[in-house]
Amino acid sequence: MSAVSPNTLVLAVVKQSFALQFQFTNQPMPDSSEAAEQRRGQRLLFVSSLFAVLLNFPLLAVFDHEGRVGGIPVLYLYLLLLWLSIVLLTGWLVRK
Repeated sequence: MSAVSPNTLVLAVVKQSFALQFQFTNQPMPDSSEAAEQRRGQRLLFVSSLFAVLLNFPLLAVFDHEGRVGGIPVLYLYLLLLWLSIVLLTGWLVRK
């Protein structure tokens, strides 16, 4: 097996990055409605990822204890408020 020098690898990576940059910069710019739709999609993807993390086990375990707020278990209150914020934020982003 022949050994590849680090300089050769660096040169290959630099060439690849310039090729990708050239490819992306020569694409036509989308019009404003397409760009707004793309931003909306990115925001909705971010919101769904954020709430997937907030509904994951480690955070649910933090709120899973015997405490109550106004007679409502803390875990139930957390889930209810999180669900409400998902609905409101998604609705606001879609109408924006």
